[in-house]
Amino acid sequence: MIYNRAYDTGRLLWELHLHHQARGTVDFTKHPRYGARRHPAAQAWLDAQAWEECVMEQQAAFYGDWHDYWGSYTWQKLRGGHRGLVDTRAVISRLAEMAAYPDPFDHPEETAAA
Repeated sequence: MIYNRAYDTGRLLWELHLHHQARGTVDFTKHPRYGARRHPAAQAWLDAQAWEECVMEQQAAFYGDWHDYWGSYTWQKLRGGHRGLVDTRAVISRLAEMAAYPDPFDHPEETAAA
């Protein structure tokens, strides 16, 4: 899982680009989506990741504040302070809050009657 997939993956890609640039490797290619030059090793690492779910999008749907203009649920603040460890703990707290809420599609009485 990842929080704010669009932002975080872009940030990770940029930091990996800087890492490879600092090591003196200059084999850069253009990023297909952004057109910016990226080191192929940075892009390859990012492409190998499997972040299928974005906690920010799940939290927005869980909160349920639909925004007609954007055609999606309104993103909620993480309340983490934009620091690695604190944000990680905040994501865990948001996941715990969602997990503690009863599943609206879980109807044990219907399962028992069948």
